[in-house]
Amino acid sequence: MNLKPHPAADLFPMLPQADLETMAADIKANGQAVPIAILNAAFIIDGRNRYAACKLAGVEPKTREMQSEFADDAEVIRFIISTNIHRRHLTESQRMIIATELAKLTPGDRDAQICASPTLTQQQAADLMQVSRRGVQMAKKVSEDAPDLAVKVKSGEIKVSKAASMARERQRQSAPVTNPDNADDAVVEKKIETAAAGYTPKMEKVWAGYAALDAVEQTAFRERMGA
Repeated sequence: MNLKPHPAADLFPMLPQADLETMAADIKANGQAVPIAILNAAFIIDGRNRYAACKLAGVEPKTREMQSEFADDAEVIRFIISTNIHRRHLTESQRMIIATELAKLTPGDRDAQICASPTLTQQQAADLMQVSRRGVQMAKKVSEDAPDLAVKVKSGEIKVSKAASMARERQRQSAPVTNPDNADDAVVEKKIETAAAGYTPKMEKVWAGYAALDAVEQTAFRERMGA
């Protein structure tokens, strides 16, 4: 039997290898007590760890077909989340990261003929994972800016707030420091344009005059002004 995890179920972290080996030894000695819940004889919606343990033990897994028990794909998603969120004791940060991934699932992420994954909004994903939308947005930012840190959040190594702080510090350290004396003219002009935003017309003229100076004159001007 060759089963694949449902896309939503696959978002949840697996047990550590040592725990899987312990489970495999128990199954080999005492048998598989709880069947693996499957959909359309192909997708695991509950029991990925049992399935992996059965493979390790060399035991044919027991399964339970559940297709007829769900009215639609949304019910499948709710079932998957409910069974995992209560059993796995996930931290709030882990749930935030998983919520961002749930919100990314689209019908294009699955075989339309076998397994559906309805598109969820960020708020719906947050509600299902019992976290705030603001937290999910922070987790999404971490996932985009520092995927390696997102992996650590999902594994439970660090909190999402810590990851967000580390990601910001990385960006700060990697940001180029521009010296107006040797910067490209376009860069200097952009910095001046940004700095002058919202200034009065008189102040804008001052900035424009500064921009017209060459590098030596700008340096002399700053020194004279004590900048």
